[in-house]
Amino acid sequence: IPSVRDKVSEALARIGPPAVPALMKALEHRDGRIRAHAAWALGEIGPGAAAATTALERATKDEYAWVRSIAAKALKRIQAKRE
Repeated sequence: IPSVRDKVSEALARIGPPAVPALMKALEHRDGRIRAHAAWALGEIGPGAAAATTALERATKDEYAWVRSIAAKALKRIQAKRE
């Protein structure tokens, strides 16, 4: 069963670039699960989330390995789709 976080991150990813500022703010949330979902959604947005590159780079240094991993994958998706 998908969580509310799953549904929210999917919805924000579908919104696309207009959701980037809110997702960047979520990357700073105290809850690692929220940071991870925000990073995932940014990766789903792709090049339209390029403004979040610096915030995602910071997230690759997160205290939690799984947040770091998702942020790194998001960066790759943003950069790969630009080419």
